[in-house]
Amino acid sequence: MRTDRTLAAAAAACVAASALAGCGIPEDTDPEVIGEAPTDFGASSSLDEEVYEPTDDAEGTVENFLRAAAGNPDQAARDDRLAVFTGERDFSDLGDGINLLADVQYESEESDDFNTVTVTVTASIVGSYLQDGRVEMDSPERDYQEDIVVRRENVGDVFSVIEWPRQVSMLYSEFDRAYEEAPVYFLASGTEGPLVPDLRWIYGNLDAATGYEVRLGWLLQGPSDWARLSSRTAIPVGTSVRTSTDDGTLVVDLTPGESTEAVGEAADAMAAQIAWSLALSGSLELRVNGEEVASGDFSEWRDWNAIPSASDMGDTAYFVSDDTVWQFENGAIARNSADHPWVGFEAAGLRDVAVDADSEIAAIVAGENGPVLQTGSDPDEMTTVEDVSGSLRDPHWLRQDTILLIDDGVLTAVDTESGNVQVLGGEDVTALAVAPDGRRAAYVEDDLAMAAPLSVDVDGNFQLHEADARRIGTGVTEVSDVAWSAEDYLWIAGQGPDDQQLHRAAIDNSQLEVQSGTSGYPPISEIAAHPADPLAGNQTRGEPVIVVSGDDLYRVHTSSMEPIQDAEGEGVVGSDPFTVLE
Repeated sequence: MRTDRTLAAAAAACVAASALAGCGIPEDTDPEVIGEAPTDFGASSSLDEEVYEPTDDAEGTVENFLRAAAGNPDQAARDDRLAVFTGERDFSDLGDGINLLADVQYESEESDDFNTVTVTVTASIVGSYLQDGRVEMDSPERDYQEDIVVRRENVGDVFSVIEWPRQVSMLYSEFDRAYEEAPVYFLASGTEGPLVPDLRWIYGNLDAATGYEVRLGWLLQGPSDWARLSSRTAIPVGTSVRTSTDDGTLVVDLTPGESTEAVGEAADAMAAQIAWSLALSGSLELRVNGEEVASGDFSEWRDWNAIPSASDMGDTAYFVSDDTVWQFENGAIARNSADHPWVGFEAAGLRDVAVDADSEIAAIVAGENGPVLQTGSDPDEMTTVEDVSGSLRDPHWLRQDTILLIDDGVLTAVDTESGNVQVLGGEDVTALAVAPDGRRAAYVEDDLAMAAPLSVDVDGNFQLHEADARRIGTGVTEVSDVAWSAEDYLWIAGQGPDDQQLHRAAIDNSQLEVQSGTSGYPPISEIAAHPADPLAGNQTRGEPVIVVSGDDLYRVHTSSMEPIQDAEGEGVVGSDPFTVLE
């Protein structure tokens, strides 16, 4: 008997131009097959696609059969890989998804002639890899048991699979090893906003042309159901695509499925979606019906993502101590900053602070009858927002004039100009973190980490899609705080199936990573982190990472926690660590 327990090991260890408003961009699109596969783009993967074949070992052959589902997601390509084992192509349709198996065990029973072997496979189905690149994880996991019969002609020959389950399955360990993030990007709901990622996973060893084909196909289908609640696409319904290269420039030629005079107005938005969804490294020329509508290198559309580059973010964070905002940078703390006016901001009962990209401050401070919300660009001339009161905490800027915060356990949006207060949802919310794109909210409710889409209607009103909230980091309980580690990953402070207190979880729960070096400390109550640069490959950590453990502040490194100290080498007592996307 052999066992594959990779999942258990893994668990342990732009704002768009306002001209787009009303220009005929559809709210969503129906699935459309990509019109024609891309031609050679003059680039190729650095790795060859892994090839799995039958062996002279019965269990090894079955294991390879379960690995062979990984690769080019095209139906014919997948069936070709599996047919190497079976000689036939009787497999489930891609639309049925591919089971992801963990905790896999193999047990063999030979026949009388020693050449026919029944291999019983038992496992847990932890999720499914879907046709559009999404992963849906199962909670609770489902039991899996199948008999796979293999046969060889003579002792020493390789085995063939002669009886197999029709539903295709893949080892989760193979998914974890061979697949990488490939988000496709859509426009934030409302009349303006940045791009919103829709997390997908792609086989990492595809050649560049096939990878572009797959990603474009997903993009043309429009947002997934969850992402559609907070985003839309600039690409018209029924669009097909042809691709080519022209002197090293990727040429994408769209043919809309319906006539629209507004396509030209949305050209930059379409180009931004394409450039980001393809993780473009060179130049792009976008054509519609053969006519160029946009062109440039990736820098033309870099600002459509709300997360700045790592070089622009630096290694800086902030925290509150003695009713004052302090700065933490390069291991040192400071009470004053020539560049950041909010450093040194002081107010009685200062509790929570948020700063937007324009240096506008939101702060929860002590008022005569309890906490109050104050806003302003000058720390010395803050204005109290009169129409919100209660037990206030965790303010976050949704846009220039709107703050999302917790009011008596309820997620509440506050218009700082009009004073309008909008109740969005939740009943016992204790912590909040808004995604940099402003269209997804992570929060803690009933000691669990949750995430839900946020949408904006044409009148500028926000809606939290609470009915579609999903738990993030299944298995992590007693959650105290969450923070965005990357555009599709969350930091979660809580108790998991280990002794560590911090975990990183993908927004679809397909990955759960343990932060080592966080056990043995007082409970971690707060987290702050810069979301990782989305162009930094599969970097999901973000820096710096600051936590409050007990009453003290710590800097979390890749495998340890280090106390933040003052100039005398004493540990710093503080709260409400936060970062600013400048």
